[in-house]
Amino acid sequence: RSAQDHYQSYQDHYRRYEQLQTAGSSIAFAFDSVVLVCAIVESDAEAIYDVISPYCDHVVILPRSTATQYPEHNLRALPFHQDVINAGTSVMGNNDDFMLMMTNADIVLAPDFYKDVERTMRSENAEALSFNRKTIDLNEAQINTAYVADDSIAGKHAAATDLLQQGLNAVKGHRWGKHWGFDCFIFRSSFLKEYNFGDMFGGVPWWSIHTNWALSIMAIGYKNIQSKQFRKGGTFHFGNDMTWRHGASKEEIANPPSSRMTFWKDFSRDELEYLLWCPMVRYPPYDATFLQNSINCGKWFRPKIPGSRVPAFVNDGYEQKFLDRYGDYLQYIAGFPITRGRQFVGGEFYNADTDLKRSWIEKWG
Repeated sequence: RSAQDHYQSYQDHYRRYEQLQTAGSSIAFAFDSVVLVCAIVESDAEAIYDVISPYCDHVVILPRSTATQYPEHNLRALPFHQDVINAGTSVMGNNDDFMLMMTNADIVLAPDFYKDVERTMRSENAEALSFNRKTIDLNEAQINTAYVADDSIAGKHAAATDLLQQGLNAVKGHRWGKHWGFDCFIFRSSFLKEYNFGDMFGGVPWWSIHTNWALSIMAIGYKNIQSKQFRKGGTFHFGNDMTWRHGASKEEIANPPSSRMTFWKDFSRDELEYLLWCPMVRYPPYDATFLQNSINCGKWFRPKIPGSRVPAFVNDGYEQKFLDRYGDYLQYIAGFPITRGRQFVGGEFYNADTDLKRSWIEKWG
């Protein structure tokens, strides 16, 4: 069977399941439809376009990536979040009343996920939500040996479907662990007029925790749904390998040798100074991609107008909303923003203060 046949079979099965789940319910399913937009960088298009097309309502090739924007640093190609958001809104035409979800491609949604989203958005009157995923141990994911030798798209589909069911079974059986990361965000379309992602990109720290911080300030009713809240639902992910650490130990991350940090000299002093504006940096960026995103974070939080406290992520006309709400989340020390309250937020490392970040710049810049 072709991949399209497999995909159609999957869609038919899911629609029947959805009808059974909602039969007899007094609460109508709130979404008219769910449109899947697959946003990919151009350098990946040749390898994956034909593979993902049967699964996506739209495939959008993004106009840029970190590789095209920063060729001098030889970064791997990663997507900018504003471009991903634009890809999603571009397929909506004149419809300006919708919800947009942005998540990583390896995040799996439980069958009742969209009902949980609608119910929570409505009950909280929320402009945005985020979900902490559940982590499924890799021992719960066993690939059927019959699929190993089958390199066809149909074979890959069958293997993925089998793994998906194993993951769902683990979630239903409460065989999962908590994860602190933010890798699924949902926005009301009206809120997207107030807020922008600047040049933050995915794949490396600290994009998600700063998105969470910015939404806490700007989005009315914003709520982070922790993995334990929907114990048999929400989102999940197989494993937690944290490849962005490059296998480094906690000590090596917190106190890297200078020999590993020579790439900092490839960035100008003016660029490195933007680190001071990034509110939550827990340890020194240890590769060029990570450092560039930390710089972009600083540009994102630095005010557009000198002397103002309104960050660049606030769109024109919504400055007062930020000023009315930021005090519970940010404080300014020596003119620079830093997180208020919990310095130790769901992780292994304390937040670096402005003086510590200055010492990194002096040492390696």
